[in-house]
Amino acid sequence: MQTSDQINLVIAVATCLSVLGSLAVAYLTLHITKANRLTAELMKEQLEASTRPYIQISPAVRIGSQLIELRIANTGQSNAEDLKLDLAQDYYFNAEPSEAKNIRKYTAFVHPISSFSPRAELVFDLGVGPKIFTNSERCPQRFTITATYKHGSKQYSESTAVDLQPLQLTSVPHDPVADHLEELVKAVKQISSELRSHRD
Repeated sequence: MQTSDQINLVIAVATCLSVLGSLAVAYLTLHITKANRLTAELMKEQLEASTRPYIQISPAVRIGSQLIELRIANTGQSNAEDLKLDLAQDYYFNAEPSEAKNIRKYTAFVHPISSFSPRAELVFDLGVGPKIFTNSERCPQRFTITATYKHGSKQYSESTAVDLQPLQLTSVPHDPVADHLEELVKAVKQISSELRSHRD
């Protein structure tokens, strides 16, 4: 093999190695770009998840009473825009026969709420336990509320199944501070009464 052939062979091998090296760099660059894109998308999703509104719907028993309430709150960090609440079936406050007591026809369930701010809350009285749990036709024990709202360019539609049955036969919740205040009010009334009797 002549020297010129050897030189040509070395050049050809070097060219092949250079091409293979370029392909490897291109392959790695493509995968790094894809990984960066995925990372950017994940960061965007995490940012959105941490700043978006969240509509939470849950029943609760009012402290110190048998009154059951329905609470609808924005537990997120941004306004829920154009919030529409849809109660899937009729629900009558305290099983009353009047259509004016049909929660499904209350303003919040009929008209959109233009902006529902963070920590905003709507509270609807459903009725007292004994009335609710003995009139399941007018006070369904299970019902669904769908919340549809916007945040930026995204629209969300979330359905929440509300189940009142676990609240049946539970004890009335008490607030120790409220109980203590009630005791103080009674003591003040008693002292006031005794002072009046001493004056007379």
